[in-house]
Amino acid sequence: HLKLAIMWANHNPPGTHSREDWREVTKHWIETYLPLPTYYQVNGRPAVFLWDPRLIRDDLGGSEDVRAAFEESQQMARDAGFPGIEFIAMHDHDSQSQAERLLAEGYSGATNYHEWGEAPELAESSTRMEYEDVVRTASGTWRERDRECGDLTYYPVVDTGWDARPWHGKKAQVIRNRTADGFERLLAQAKSYCAEHREPFIVLGPINEWGEGSYIEPCVEFEFDMLERIRKVFGIPEPSGWPVNIGPSDIGLGPYDFTK
Repeated sequence: HLKLAIMWANHNPPGTHSREDWREVTKHWIETYLPLPTYYQVNGRPAVFLWDPRLIRDDLGGSEDVRAAFEESQQMARDAGFPGIEFIAMHDHDSQSQAERLLAEGYSGATNYHEWGEAPELAESSTRMEYEDVVRTASGTWRERDRECGDLTYYPVVDTGWDARPWHGKKAQVIRNRTADGFERLLAQAKSYCAEHREPFIVLGPINEWGEGSYIEPCVEFEFDMLERIRKVFGIPEPSGWPVNIGPSDIGLGPYDFTK
């Protein structure tokens, strides 16, 4: 079955985080999500991913205030019968000093929303990148981020592309020529990285950001191929026991308008 975890996209306006708000949202997590049998755990604790640690820090008053809020969340979780909460930062860990600050605040891990490696530097323009450059360079960036994070565990991102023209029009950044073959090679690199660093998981992302051109869900463009590449790299035999892929045409629906 598919497991789930909270990723709080806390890019709300300045001044909207507070200690009381933090207490209430922790209570909501504990009562609503953490008890689910499918809730994802890291190091034996339910994981909560936080989008922007900087905004939390600014609104609460500083790192010591964040530490106090996190400690209160940990105690609330323990009082509810959980072994605590594993807080993982999505941003603000681009240097050793930033990582040390996050560690002191109570985070135990870090990851990213996207990881494009050196593709932006290799691009022909600021808005047109190549997926092949992501595939060729991302693993080097994983290692660089791991070094920067120090004692903060870094979880690598296997990127699913970017094309934000549906939202931002012609000026949007675009990663061109994304293929299932390239995605598979990136997955294989991530598998090797995790074995080398003894990491328990990777971040696949995003899964269904259609407006940003970041998706691997079944679609006319790739059908089930992106998901099949995940099976191929990480699946446990025997393939004969895997669920069968069923699309609209298999149950008499479609075809739908789409131009490749």
